[in-house]
Amino acid sequence: MSDNMKWEILTLLAIVLIALTASASTVSSLEGSIYVGETPYELSFYVENNTNTKQPLNIETIFPTRTTIDAPDWVEANSQETVVLKVYPEEGFEGQKYSYAIVNIELGGTNVEKNVLIDYARENNCTVETNSEETETGLKVKLTNKGFKEKTVTIKEINNAPSTWTFEKEEFVVGAYEERTFDVLLNKNGSFSGDAEIVFSCSGKEIAEKVRFDYTEKDLLSGFVIFGDSEPNTTENEDYEIILDIFLVIIAAILLIAFIARLVRIMYTKQTEVKKWTQSKK
Repeated sequence: MSDNMKWEILTLLAIVLIALTASASTVSSLEGSIYVGETPYELSFYVENNTNTKQPLNIETIFPTRTTIDAPDWVEANSQETVVLKVYPEEGFEGQKYSYAIVNIELGGTNVEKNVLIDYARENNCTVETNSEETETGLKVKLTNKGFKEKTVTIKEINNAPSTWTFEKEEFVVGAYEERTFDVLLNKNGSFSGDAEIVFSCSGKEIAEKVRFDYTEKDLLSGFVIFGDSEPNTTENEDYEIILDIFLVIIAAILLIAFIARLVRIMYTKQTEVKKWTQSKK
């Protein structure tokens, strides 16, 4: 075999190896430009392993702001995996564009490098999510801020509840990417069972949330135990127990006064009768 033929064979093998290596992985659905507002942007794409063997996956990023990567460590043979790259906004980047953001994908011995154009927008939206539930004294409100700016939230109104229900408007401040829980006092004047709508105000916008209420206003006699009831109620509210005790003391005092008055009247009658009998004997 001549030297020229050997070089031709080696060159052909090299070309085949390069072609196989280049086709070992495919990256698809990776956006070339993204728009990042007040909340993190999820940039998702697919990495496909075109070989017959399981391959290790490694992803690195060079971005002007913080990123997190959700990706598997391996990609099975002849299969694909989803990668989610989360890009976070930060103070000082609003209104600017960056074209040098780089995503480097390495699958086995194959490297794929992608550039991403980032447009950091100026926004002032409400990035807060609400989750509320009824408590004995009112509401428990959980506020979750999904953005990088501090937000102020207030309860504007409560719809579909009795008009006699009142509350004091408060401002709730939630920091960047923060989750906080607040207790809201409601003056529940009147029974109500149903869904009420809590309307929040945040960054000039309104958020409406439905909350289930099941409240029964108790009267003075609600604390009495009904004779013949097989299971006494041991879960009465302490306030109503105090009211019941006061009520029983008042009743006892009235009965005592009535008893003393009757006893005095009987004694007076007896004295009068004895006096009359003594005078009749003279």
